Amino acid sequence: MKTYIQPKYILKFITGACFTAIMLNSCKTTKEIPIAKTPEVLTPVAVQPQAFEFKTISRNFNVNVDGIGISLNGQLRIENGKNIWITLNKLVEIARLKLTPDSIHVIVKVQNKFYKGSYTDFAKSTGIKITYESIQSLLLGNDITSYPFKDVQHRIAEGVAQYTFASRTAPDLPTIQQTMYVDMITNKIIENNINTQQGEQLQIKYSQFKDIARQKLPNQIKISFKGKANKINASIVFGKTTVDQELTFPFKIPYAAKPLQL
Repeated sequence: MKTYIQPKYILKFITGACFTAIMLNSCKTTKEIPIAKTPEVLTPVAVQPQAFEFKTISRNFNVNVDGIGISLNGQLRIENGKNIWITLNKLVEIARLKLTPDSIHVIVKVQNKFYKGSYTDFAKSTGIKITYESIQSLLLGNDITSYPFKDVQHRIAEGVAQYTFASRTAPDLPTIQQTMYVDMITNKIIENNINTQQGEQLQIKYSQFKDIARQKLPNQIKISFKGKANKINASIVFGKTTVDQELTFPFKIPYAAKPLQL
């Protein structure tokens, strides 16, 4: 029997889960984050967590999306600042995604449909405002580095630092309120909570950090996104990972494929 998954669910996962898409269920790998009562205002230099540095990275993964009934395997490839490439498989390849700084391309192979557009086009169709940089950062557990620091408050308890930003802005993205938790030993983000003025909520938790290329990288990401018309809870577990090897990013729209209506 041919596997059938509605295109809108695939795109919800790719855009919501893989980057952008509030209240995760507790799990055994997530520890409680104690918060001190008295906040202190810090300078921007004190609050920036350590980013994962690389030229290219390839990771196998398994993803489960609650409420939609999707459990898929896949592969993620990133060329820093240039390409994000994702395949989703369930016995056969179901969908393929390629992002560049300027464009979004998606093929839903099981239905011979495709989407091709800019981030502005995508935001108009779905209401989800994203950028290439924000997606790459969230997939790797990095902060959204294009957002300048402003009015940040700092709390520390039992080796975990909480940073609360009253306002962070970047070109083509909405102003956000952000709360970020950082492990003070590894200097890595373990939780990131984002709220927009339009009421969109994004919560991402990172866990099971592994030493890769002499750096720390999360092997599990839990994502919860809630917007006006979109809601998603997803868990991504990564497997084999290689860094700084030569990669390809093949993407070709199949013959006779029809445009995918969002």
